[in-house]
Amino acid sequence: MKKSHTKKGSALIIVLLVVAILTTVGVSSIDRLQADISRSTDFSLRMQSHWYALGLESRVSDFIRERQKIRNFSNLLIPDQDIPSILVTIEGGNLEGKLFDLQTCFNLNSVVRLDSQDRRVINQIGVDQYRGLLSELGLDEYSQDQIIYPLVDWLDSDDFVQDINGAEDDFYTRLKSPYRAANQLLYDISELKDIKNYSSELVSWLSPYVCVIPAMSIAGININAIQKDKPEILVMLMGGQISTRSASNILNDRPVAGFRDLVEFLSHPELLDLQIPQTIKDQILTESNYYVLKTKVLNYGYPLEVDSLISVNEVGHVKVLKRQERVF
Repeated sequence: MKKSHTKKGSALIIVLLVVAILTTVGVSSIDRLQADISRSTDFSLRMQSHWYALGLESRVSDFIRERQKIRNFSNLLIPDQDIPSILVTIEGGNLEGKLFDLQTCFNLNSVVRLDSQDRRVINQIGVDQYRGLLSELGLDEYSQDQIIYPLVDWLDSDDFVQDINGAEDDFYTRLKSPYRAANQLLYDISELKDIKNYSSELVSWLSPYVCVIPAMSIAGININAIQKDKPEILVMLMGGQISTRSASNILNDRPVAGFRDLVEFLSHPELLDLQIPQTIKDQILTESNYYVLKTKVLNYGYPLEVDSLISVNEVGHVKVLKRQERVF
């Protein structure tokens, strides 16, 4: 009789163990299934946000292309300085885009150039222009050197400092978290934070006046797109030959549709008595070739930011040079 009770007790324990194991396996399977569903949903929302951003990028590219055609085949000018923001409501959120003209700021990559052996070396014209901008923004010569030469060394091809204030691998490999100088062009303005003396505060302060274009040559400045509250850009473009007040007067007097050409621009009273060298004239543009579209997508709580660098040539061919995606 006791043996029978023992057998029944053992069977009950085994049954309970089996039930516990099955319950654990079932709960684990449900958890994995829920995780798989969550991952699948996240991926689906990410891809949907990505395609929303590409759709807006396509529409903006069409806008740039059509505007270039209007400029090429008619006398009508479309002003650059007031390009509107785009805000679209979508199911589950909204889509926001802002197009920025990259030829209203100093191209940081222009402090270097290619020499006869295709090596990146210091570009004195670009350095002088950067110095002029920094001076106009209120930095003294010592402070200018502190940020100009580390940038040159970060971009050039060699491992030698251009100035006592510069920095190459010897400086960066001694840091607490060591790394090496890039020795290549900047891809994004955020990379400045890796360069000696470029603090987050400095980068934030400089951001309205500088940009990154994938070209080493002086890209030129579109006088029809310079914002009226940034006369320092025009002072820099003119090599410091005009004052901030004169630059403000020129921007405030700018025709609604912009200056039609270089002759009309140089006929402004503030510029009539100046001897402007050809190197400066070559940099004065009345239309732009580079833009960046900053897109924000909020899709069912899944946020995505996309920066699209867009170029357009003289015949209106539009090309997306790069995209940078991140979650905000």
